[in-house]
Amino acid sequence: MYTIVGVQMKSFNTKEGKTITGYNVWYTYDRTGVDGVVTDRVFISDRVCNRSNFTPHVGDVVRAFTYTRFGSLYQVEEPD
Repeated sequence: MYTIVGVQMKSFNTKEGKTITGYNVWYTYDRTGVDGVVTDRVFISDRVCNRSNFTPHVGDVVRAFTYTRFGSLYQVEEPD
């Protein structure tokens, strides 16, 4: 499980001139061999948010981040 500890709205333009909007999301999780927790960041686009029916907020718990075979974030899975 991943706990969201930071959310930042973000927007940028691709080389092709397309505007991408979404969120930089910082989260924590337990890791074997680490005292305490570790942190990481992921960019969740509005497209992924819509597909997942998910808008990130501080304190939310996420079960998994699902990626395509090409390494792009595809979906965010919340706990049941």
